[in-house]
Amino acid sequence: MLWTPCAAPSKDIAIEPPLVVRGVKNCPIAGQDLPLIVLSHGGGSAPIVHHDTAEMLADAGFAVVAVHHPNDFAGGLDKVWLVERPTDVKRLLDFTLRASPVAGKVDLRRIGFFGFSRGGYTGLMLAGAVPRYPVFLRLWLQLSIWVFHRDLPPQPQARDPRFRRL
Repeated sequence: MLWTPCAAPSKDIAIEPPLVVRGVKNCPIAGQDLPLIVLSHGGGSAPIVHHDTAEMLADAGFAVVAVHHPNDFAGGLDKVWLVERPTDVKRLLDFTLRASPVAGKVDLRRIGFFGFSRGGYTGLMLAGAVPRYPVFLRLWLQLSIWVFHRDLPPQPQARDPRFRRL
């Protein structure tokens, strides 16, 4: 999902009743050299859940793109999201900068990130954090470390230098 500054007045748009968001469908993008925020939802959620934050950022002059993490399910013990979430964001960022409606209108020096819960983890990985999986997993599920850390990579190559402090 993509939100951008728009010169037309926003109105209510029914996404899936009863969900209503404010915006203008397919509005011409207002501005150039826009700062970009990539938005990552929490576990078992969806890109639309932070629409209010995205709307406010777009009204303030930011382009905002929300990622969908397809392999992240609520309540599951599957840990594939630990590795795949940063990859999801990298792919979305590549598409956004090359082929989306906002391609060519983003200031490449002003790319930021907003993440909630597992989205926060995702942002930390993209910023270059080095997880201590055994400690993380012990806190995460309070289960024995050996169950979870065996098949995880020792160091995920997730850092993406395009994300910078705005």
